[in-house]
Amino acid sequence: MTTWKEDTIKALENLGGKAHRSEIFEEVKKIRTDGFNNALIGTIQKELEKHCKTSNEFIGGEKNNIFSQPDGKGSGIYALSRMYPDTIRDMFIKLSKEYSPAKKQKFKNHPLANFLRGSVPNIFYNSAGDILKNYKVGVVQGIGKWSRIAWVAIFDLRVTDNATKGYYPVYSLFENGKKVLFSLGQGYYQIKVVYKREAKSILESRGVILRNKLKDFKKYGFKNIGHAKLTIKNDPQRKTWVGSSAFGKIYDIKNFPSEEELLNDLKNMLYLYNLAIDKGGTSEINTSIQFEDDEIEKNLEGVEKKAVRFHSEREKSYIKTDPKLIKRLKKKFDYTCQACNLKFENIYGDYSKNKDYIEAHHLEPKSEILKKLELGEELSRNEKDFAILCANCHRMIHKYACPPLDEFKEKISKDFINFLKK
Repeated sequence: MTTWKEDTIKALENLGGKAHRSEIFEEVKKIRTDGFNNALIGTIQKELEKHCKTSNEFIGGEKNNIFSQPDGKGSGIYALSRMYPDTIRDMFIKLSKEYSPAKKQKFKNHPLANFLRGSVPNIFYNSAGDILKNYKVGVVQGIGKWSRIAWVAIFDLRVTDNATKGYYPVYSLFENGKKVLFSLGQGYYQIKVVYKREAKSILESRGVILRNKLKDFKKYGFKNIGHAKLTIKNDPQRKTWVGSSAFGKIYDIKNFPSEEELLNDLKNMLYLYNLAIDKGGTSEINTSIQFEDDEIEKNLEGVEKKAVRFHSEREKSYIKTDPKLIKRLKKKFDYTCQACNLKFENIYGDYSKNKDYIEAHHLEPKSEILKKLELGEELSRNEKDFAILCANCHRMIHKYACPPLDEFKEKISKDFINFLKK
């Protein structure tokens, strides 16, 4: 004779793997040919709770994690956990087994495609609770066909609401289904549309900026994961995307961490994500200056707009990736603006040990910038290619579409320059 647990499993299988408990009770009645009375409903309910990981009555052990509550506690909906997981851990284990075989089948109305879009966000919200109350969970959609890689991303709406732009924490299932990458990644598509051949270097430079702003990421168990290979065969786009990630960690499906550990990692990643936002994200200095750069671009047209945008991105990259050169130049010019002669120390005294309120500006002419942009070449980065400017002059030289330094100096009031020389 079968057990109550076995009959409850069979009932759910007959019901498609997921049903309200009242439907499960009725189905078990049909299975139990030796008689069934309403007093036994409590027995079935007890079996559901004992073998459901998210229940307070769970008896423990992975082998006993048979049922799930995919619509959350209190919904009355139960399911077979192998078909409808209710934890982040079990969801990824399901994807690791089913995503690759599913890609060989028709995408439209496929159960796994429906599961990804319909159930996965709720699994995250239900499992993480308040951790995700201010975030949007996004999943791989597939536009009429399967994506090569399955992913789940967490968006702060101050940065982005989709995976094509901005930066965000994201889980990516390796194509072979053996591992999951959890990283602070970036949107690839919109950068590719705007910058084309420069997209790779721009994304990588922004990844460097994020890492430099979040220097303590290793303290939270994350590391540089730019070497990770998500796909089985070479995929330049995804290789670029992984290489631009700020940091992350890789989970092995065979030794997948507990739900508690996954939630702790998520909490830590969101802390760092918020810290990145507070520090200006992928902007070189801060959000207000990035806003100013955006405003400057709005006032330019055609080749000037194109040149300034390219110039700004490369300038940010060089300043972050070659700090010794910039530091040497600031010292050489005595921390004094080469355009207006402003020296902060003369006004504010010993304001900073680092003398970091003076900035570096790349001087390459607009014509050369455009030529190199078209050829996909880098700007030069020797000492003679930079000027040391105060923040005001740096903003204004961008506003005037990056003219030569001598030409820009002609725009500055002579009285002001002479005053600062005193």
